Parts: sequence; structure tokens; C-alpha cells
Amino acid sequence: MVKREILGGRIGKFSLMIMLCFTIIFTSVGALIGTSEVANAAFGFGKGEGIAGNPYIISTPEELNAIRFYPTAHYMLGNDIDLTEFLAEGGAGYNGGSFWDPIYLFTGKLDGNGYIVSGLKINRTGNYIGFFSQPASGAEIKNIGFENVDVFGNGLFIGGLAGALVNPSTAIMNSYTTGKVSGISYVGGLVGYQRDSSIMNSYSLAEVGGASSIGGLVGYQDWGSISNSYAAGLITNSMEGGLVGASNQGTYDHSFYDKKSIAMDNGKGIAKTTTEMQTKSTFEAEGWDFFGVWYMSANEYPQLRIFVIAETPAANPPGGSIVNGSTVTISSGTAGAAIYYTTNGDEPTTSSTLYESSSPVIIDDDLTIKAIAMYTGKIDSEVMSNSYSIIRGEAPVTGSLEKGTVSGTTTLKGVTAAMEYKVNSGEYVKIDNTAVTDISINAGDKIYVRLAATELALASYAQVLTAGLVDIKPASAPTSASLAQGTNSGSAKLSGVTNVMEYSLDGEDYTSITTGNTIDNMAVNAGDSIYVRIAATVQQPASDVQVLQVGLAVIKPATAPTTVSLAPGTSSGTTKLSGVTDTMEYSLDGEEYTLITTGASVDNISVNAG
Repeated sequence: MVKREILGGRIGKFSLMIMLCFTIIFTSVGALIGTSEVANAAFGFGKGEGIAGNPYIISTPEELNAIRFYPTAHYMLGNDIDLTEFLAEGGAGYNGGSFWDPIYLFTGKLDGNGYIVSGLKINRTGNYIGFFSQPASGAEIKNIGFENVDVFGNGLFIGGLAGALVNPSTAIMNSYTTGKVSGISYVGGLVGYQRDSSIMNSYSLAEVGGASSIGGLVGYQDWGSISNSYAAGLITNSMEGGLVGASNQGTYDHSFYDKKSIAMDNGKGIAKTTTEMQTKSTFEAEGWDFFGVWYMSANEYPQLRIFVIAETPAANPPGGSIVNGSTVTISSGTAGAAIYYTTNGDEPTTSSTLYESSSPVIIDDDLTIKAIAMYTGKIDSEVMSNSYSIIRGEAPVTGSLEKGTVSGTTTLKGVTAAMEYKVNSGEYVKIDNTAVTDISINAGDKIYVRLAATELALASYAQVLTAGLVDIKPASAPTSASLAQGTNSGSAKLSGVTNVMEYSLDGEDYTSITTGNTIDNMAVNAGDSIYVRIAATVQQPASDVQVLQVGLAVIKPATAPTTVSLAPGTSSGTTKLSGVTDTMEYSLDGEEYTLITTGASVDNISVNAG
């Protein structure tokens, strides 16, 4: 409250002066408009009607100057405009050396469309000096750049784009100035005096000079708002502000200025070093949008994307299901940009097809349109990618897969001669029967089945079948595996195998072979079965199985007992065999073996010496 009262006298005086100026201007400009509109009704603009959705398109300095005759209309720039010759001596805008005559009381809409006005020059006495004098009552100015301005006003309210910006519904967005702006008081690189209005996503690199209330972006801010904006031009009065010279209840959210532009920090805006101002993270920390609004290159200040990068093309309709033979138009918000496109999936270049508005793309098959916009002086746009699917008959539902008759193949069943199929991204192949046998395939491959096109109908949508391992004919069983005695007693050796095989003993889990061509010392018994096959992969099933039967001949025998001894038997003419067990058997002179069932000895064996 105290601050408001202290400022009250100063602001009140200037508010009265502003009101008086507005009264004078409205009176004089009203007369000017009254006569000029009749005189310039035949002036005409190249395109447009001056209304929302169909603005006047401005392409020349003369058309830009004609805004003053229709200040409530809607406008859009159609290209960059250089005012140098228009404002030169002998030019229509020279005005005896005062150069550009500020456009008064603009209440319309001006969309710069990403184009630049260069060479603006003003050298006038009086107040409200800038390209616009004082946009008001809902005026909206956006997407316009003013480069190399040279604006001098020997008075108050001097700005590169506008002398004053008033009214709560008045706004400047996505715009900037460079060059030099100077005056007496209330001088800003973009706007001299801001009241109740808004400035968003804008900046000024202009050098600004004057006696008081001098700011890099805005000279004096009176209840206005600034957001996501910055200034980095030199301020010649070191006692003023890098972003805002002075402020009465104004706001400046997420907005910056370069410390090098001014020796003093007045606290209005965030002061950063040049290095920080040229570092993306500085602005990201304040929520700046570097996807849709801003762009930064290394060691440069932020730039507005619309001026730096050609706008990504847009297609109409924007992809999806579409009737066969439909047309698609492509456009870019960057007027005059060349658009190159492809329909085969390739990335577009200048060697691709150049889009002509008179020749829209005809959709006669499923395809993806990729397009890029190029404009001299701008970075190429990002690539647009829109996919289209022809509206077709419903897909078949009868197709199915089963193992083929040849290893590594599948058979497609449930089809007819009216259908066609393809594997993955291959070409469609006509089907001549109710099945297609022995299609070479891997697990995970996709087979597409559809009704083929006829003279009366497009091909239908496709039924998609994904091949699994169970749908693929396994490879034949190995034939190289064999058994022999192992190294250790009671074991066998498996030979003729490789590391792509695996084996199972009597139907237990398969074990991978990792020991080369043999597996030794397999604990087996006669009658066991050993199964050998080529192991499954991600793409192919395990092969059929080679079965090996274990016989006594392939089992390594145990070593001979060493505990056995002979002694005289109990009866005459006999011997006693000791150190044996019930697991042993004996033979006399090679006769049949007799199982030992008498414990640790066999007594009374009839023998002869030798």
C-alpha cells in the first residue's frame, strides 16, 4: 500500500497525459480512417478477406503500411518484408526523414507466421513511437520478428514493436526485436509502456537508450504481465533495468536478462551471465517449452522455433483408415516452404517427390507418407509420418498352421484358391489349393492370409498367423551318436555328438552337450535308453530323436575282486574258498559260474591240484 501511494502521483500524472494523448489520437485518426478507408478501398490485398480464418496476406511493404487503413482487421505475413527501400529517400515511407509512421490504435490481429520485417526506421518527435503506436482493445500480435530496427523518439513511450501496449485483452506473443531503440523515457526494446496487457514467449536483443524507465524488453510496466521472455541487448543507462526499467505492480514470471547488458540489477527479472543465458538448462529450470516454442543452438541465446525451423508438414486427412482412391493433401505452416515426400517408407530428402498442391497424394494401397518442409534460411522441419490403411473386406478366419512335411517348414491349411498369403514383409503369393505345404519358416514369423483383389473388390484385410515351434517340422534325428565302454567301472561313453545336441537318460530332462564330441562316464545299466537330438533354438524346434539302447557290452566292467583266497576244505579232496560275498560267483576250470549263497566262504569244493 505504501509503495502504491508513493507511485500514485507519478503514475497519475502520466495516466492523465496518456488519456489526453488517446483523446487527441482517436480524434485525428478517426478522421484519417474515415477518409483513407474510402480512398484505399480499392487498394486491395493479394489474398484474404481480413477476417478470422481468412486474414489479409501481407507480402509487400505497401501492404504492411496499409494496415493503418483497416486497424480492426486480421492480417498474416506471407513472406519476409524488407522496409529499407520503402523508407529510403524517395520511398513512399520516407515522410521527410521521419521514416515509418507508427500505426495508431491497432485493435486487430497480426500473425507474422514466422516471417521477419527488417529495416524498420523511425526518427520522430512526440510520444508513442514504434512500429505500432499503441495496440489496444484486444489487439493480438504474434509470430513476428523485427530485425535491425532503428527507432528514435524524442518523447515518451518508445518501443521497437510498440510504443505502448494497453488493455487486458491485448497481447504480444512469440515475437522479437533486434537493432537499436532510444527515446527520452519509457523506452523498451520491445514495448515502451505496458499496462494491463501481456507479453509471452518474446525477447529483444536491441540496444536501448534513454533518460529514465529504460528496459531491455519493456520500459515501464504498469499492472502488466511478462512471462517466459528475455532481453539481452545493451542498456546505455546503467541505472535502469535489464528486462524492465520500472514497474508498478507488474509481473515478470520465468523471465530473464543478460547481466552484461546493464551494470545494475533492479530485481525485475532473473539476471544471468551470458554463459548461463546461452545454456538450455537455465530456461528449462523455469519450465520453458523447447519442444513447441523455443529452440537453442550451442553458444546462442534462445530463439523462437517458428523463425528458426520450418514447420513440420501436416496431412489431411491425418492417417488411419481411408477409402481406396482418396486423396491426401500436405501443407506446412511455413508459407512458401518446399515439401518433399515419400510413400515407400524412406526418409524424405530433396531427391524425393516435390509436393504440388495441384497433385495431392492418391491412396490406392496401404502406405505411409513421410514428408519434410524446407525453407531457405530455416532449419529443415521434423519429418511427418502418417500411415494409411485402405478400408477393405473383413479378414479370413479359417487359416491355420501345422507341421510341414520337410524339416523347418509349416503347412498353411484352411485356405482357398481365392486367397493369397505372404511371410512377414514379403510379396503376396497366390494360393492354388486348400493348403500350402512346406513353407520355410522360423518361430515368430508371421503369415498373412487375405482374399485376393478382384476387378470388383480390393484385397481384404489379412488374417495374421504367428508361427510357433509346434507348427514347424523338426529336423531329422541325428544318426552319428554311438555308445562304448566308459573309462570308469559301470559307465558308458556317448560319442559322435556335437555342442548343438542334447541327451536324455531314460526320458529324464535333456542335458546340453558342452564337452565336444563325447560324453564319458555316464552311469548306466543294461536296458537303459539314451535319447539324442539336436536342441531347439528360438527359431526352430528340437529335432527328432536318435535312441541308443544300453547293453552289457558298452558298460565298463568292475575290476576283479582281490579278497579271495583258498585253504584246505573240511572234507578230504576239497578246498575252501574264502573272502567272498553273496554278490560274487565262481567257476571251476571255466565251467558255468555258480552264485555264492553261503556268505563269506564256500567249503568242500572238490578239486585237483592244478
